[in-house]
Amino acid sequence: MTHRAVAVSRALFRSVLVLAVVLAGAVTDAQAQTGTISGTITGSDTLQGLPNTDVWIFNFNSNGDTADAIVTTNASGFYTASLPAGTYAVITQNRLGYINEAYNNRPCSAVCDLESIEQIVVTNGGSFTADFVLDPGGRVAGRITDSVTGLGIAGVRVVVVPESVEWLRSAGKTDAPGK
Repeated sequence: MTHRAVAVSRALFRSVLVLAVVLAGAVTDAQAQTGTISGTITGSDTLQGLPNTDVWIFNFNSNGDTADAIVTTNASGFYTASLPAGTYAVITQNRLGYINEAYNNRPCSAVCDLESIEQIVVTNGGSFTADFVLDPGGRVAGRITDSVTGLGIAGVRVVVVPESVEWLRSAGKTDAPGK
């Protein structure tokens, strides 16, 4: 290899090395722009983790009515969500018959009092623990049937609507037998 070819190879190697260092810094900066909310959801009657409970996370600074993130607890009732820095509300959506809550022991099953929801601040690189202990609650059960055949009707959305609706929180869908 000529002297000139070696010089070009070294310059190219240095450029690639500098680019790799810059990109590594960008990845580190991007990772630092997020934080986490995590916790465990347990039942007050058993003190055991509640599996397959959805956790809905809403950004207080967004204008949408939909959750910014939805995560599900594992078999031990643990969940974690990685989120951009911001201010959030965290709400459970349990299907095992427990009363859902917004973070810090605020009942939130059929409706939520939006004024009482505690804000959680997620900082860059920070973490926040939001544990829940849910109390057992009641359930609405029944069967939707065809008035002529008496057969169950699948796919009907059933919604629980209290007298004064601020924020609807309980709904379900019928299965094949209409339950």
